Amino acid sequence: MSEVVTPAPSGARGLLWRILVVLTPFALGYYMSVLVRSINAVIGPVLSEEIGLTAANLGLLTAAYFIAFAAFQLPLGILLDRYGPRLTQACVLLIAAVGAFAFAFGQDAIWLTVARGLIGMGVSGGLMSALKAMVRWFPQERMPLVNSAFLVIGGIGILTASEPIEHVLVLLGWRNMFMCFAAVIALSSILIFFVVPPDPPSTASTSWRVQIAELGQVYRSAYFWRLTPAVAMHFAAVFGVMGLWTPYWLSDVDGLSRPEVLSIMLYMAISFTIGTISVGIAGDWLSRRGVPLGRAMGWGFIAFLVVEATLVLRAPLPAGWIWLAIGAFGNLTVLSFALTAQNFPASLVGRALTGINLVSLGGAFAVQWLLGVIIGLWPKAATGAYPATAYVVAFSVLLAANAASVANYYWPRRGSPAD
Repeated sequence: MSEVVTPAPSGARGLLWRILVVLTPFALGYYMSVLVRSINAVIGPVLSEEIGLTAANLGLLTAAYFIAFAAFQLPLGILLDRYGPRLTQACVLLIAAVGAFAFAFGQDAIWLTVARGLIGMGVSGGLMSALKAMVRWFPQERMPLVNSAFLVIGGIGILTASEPIEHVLVLLGWRNMFMCFAAVIALSSILIFFVVPPDPPSTASTSWRVQIAELGQVYRSAYFWRLTPAVAMHFAAVFGVMGLWTPYWLSDVDGLSRPEVLSIMLYMAISFTIGTISVGIAGDWLSRRGVPLGRAMGWGFIAFLVVEATLVLRAPLPAGWIWLAIGAFGNLTVLSFALTAQNFPASLVGRALTGINLVSLGGAFAVQWLLGVIIGLWPKAATGAYPATAYVVAFSVLLAANAASVANYYWPRRGSPAD
């Protein structure tokens, strides 16, 4: 028997109803996806000591989230089209719950890497399923506000994965903490299935062949290969580093204590959240004054390169200020959503965003893993810290890759996004 589609109330009562029964259940799943993505920056030292992980092991383990997340994007799109966001997200989150439960019992690097990959696959629909549900249930004129509010949930997840999660780690230990994560993720799945109203019957006939053909059109676009490397490298640099290597730089290079490191990470997360909102406001303000969105994003990329170079050159500035600046410029890629909509046909925007997402997530995987490989080329000191030179070399490689992607973005060809 088919499910009955619940009509939504109208007016202010209707908006509150939508927030409670649509936005809130999806928000919990998205919050958990960002939290588990970022948490290895805090628990990494504990895992390294207890399990005996090398820098390369830790980098690969952490990056497994991104590669599994990326690999599931294409099937996720088909599932969302065929079965709707409610049923798809409720089922897929159960994979993440299993992964978190398995992670709690991990005994070696392989076990933990596979478990984290399951988590990445299971939370891969956290944002896309919510966006699809919000388009279905919220009025068009409310979408900018609703989207902004939902993205702030991700900022709260990053905030939690800093100083606050350290207190949970001390109280419960990482194994019990991941068992709690598994329970919360499962609860999110249950809430989405039983609280979110059923989707209307789908008329989508999207097949694997059609999806792949549309992706082929996107990947053959010259514009795609101008925009995507810069967006992907920026995403990879920010989330690949914030999600793992920031506290190691702060402790091994700057010599900060763990409380000082966690404090800077907390303020960095606050800076990231404020920056996310500010980038959207600035982009809208500049666009209304005739500044092309592509040019505005290009300015942001250049500013980020300057901040990154300041870090690598170890400029005589307070360590916290540099990392706050990295956080503030950390979500420039939100402008790429509007740029993609401006430069691709409506029928291809979804596939173009998926394509950018795939490359970005693959880049984040490579950054987290390869930084660990490079840093691990140097021996640890008796204190367990890697030398500052190891980090400077690794981050210099990252800076060079970022600079190359921005140079490609500005390379003078017709239709440049920086025009």
